[in-house]
Amino acid sequence: MFNLEQSLAQWRRQMRDAGLTNPATLDELESHLREDFRRLLSRGEAETRAFALAAAQLGPPRPLQNEFQKLRLARHRPLAIGSALWLAAALPLAISLGSKLRFGLIVPLLAAHIFTLVTGYIAAFIAGALAFWHAGQHWPSARPSPALSASRFFNLMAALLVLVASCAGLVWVKSHLGSYFPSAVEQAKTFLAELALIACVILQSSRRFSLTTQALASVAASLLVSLAWFLPYAFDSSFAFWASALFLAANIACYSLARLSPPKLAAP
Repeated sequence: MFNLEQSLAQWRRQMRDAGLTNPATLDELESHLREDFRRLLSRGEAETRAFALAAAQLGPPRPLQNEFQKLRLARHRPLAIGSALWLAAALPLAISLGSKLRFGLIVPLLAAHIFTLVTGYIAAFIAGALAFWHAGQHWPSARPSPALSASRFFNLMAALLVLVASCAGLVWVKSHLGSYFPSAVEQAKTFLAELALIACVILQSSRRFSLTTQALASVAASLLVSLAWFLPYAFDSSFAFWASALFLAANIACYSLARLSPPKLAAP
């Protein structure tokens, strides 16, 4: 009499003997094998034949192992790219602020405020760009993707960094200017940016909202952060124009490149 658990255990031993030894990979393959087995049973196949067909559809161990290595790289690529971009911006800023601290040109609390605020805004921009990447690969379908998972991570990171920046900024202005709110405009734009990021994190943490809505929320939060950062300079210099143009160009590039790269893996 056919026993599914015994057959699965024997299949796992065969996979290990052939060189596919990673437990996580075996678990994921087993879940696919179970799904295919149930699907074949529902079509009327006998249990023994259904299991043999499901195992054959997965293929031999070595090609499976190579394919899963490629899929793991694809799964982590958006997070790796986003992290590299964030570090590329954060490290020069940290070096610059560290140099100013060394020569007494800036106090530690103000340096912490500047670093966390700027890197928090950059994390929000990266989150928005990754949401554009997700849209480019999966719009108008509602499939999960590694890009959207990475976007959630950077939104959370941005919200935490901007929150720390807000707290450090309030303490600094109180100690140096004697008031928590010496500039209503500056405080308001940081508060609105933080509020947008927190709302986005809450929305993306809820299962009640579709993946499309989550991606749009990330793009909207990124746009609001860009307004908070660039708008005060709009009438003073060309900084706002070129910064906004670069921001829009980067997001359009992410969307366009994603359209040219078909999705290969759905992420949880």
